Amino acid sequence: CGVLEDELTQEEWRALDQAITSQFPHIPPFADDVIAVREQGGKLGPLFERGEYWIGQYSSVRLQAKAMACRDKKLKWQLGATTEHCPSCSKLDGKVKRASYWAGQQVYPRNAPNSKLECQGWRCLCDLLITDDPISKGPLPGLP
Repeated sequence: CGVLEDELTQEEWRALDQAITSQFPHIPPFADDVIAVREQGGKLGPLFERGEYWIGQYSSVRLQAKAMACRDKKLKWQLGATTEHCPSCSKLDGKVKRASYWAGQQVYPRNAPNSKLECQGWRCLCDLLITDDPISKGPLPGLP
């Protein structure tokens, strides 16, 4: 979805940690079974099936991560086709944040009345576009 590792949210990191640690309790019994089969001269085939299950868990975690990241695309502020832009929109031009960040800050173009923008959003033609550009670091610039 274009989200880089250093752009993951706390929620996404927690989900990844939980997915990994949920597998830890299965490791000692699996290792014990491998040792037991080896000592008894048995076949490892049934254990390979358990290994395939773990490979399937990797795919499951990838799908979960994709669902989390894609639901919250990165959006880039782009100036509209007006001849003059308010200072707020000019400061925001090119800033990239996740949709949830824009929502949390209550900063949207064309969202009149919007006290966060000097243009109030009334004649604003700016837009938030889905992008693969890196997320802008730090907070948004000072707005009214």
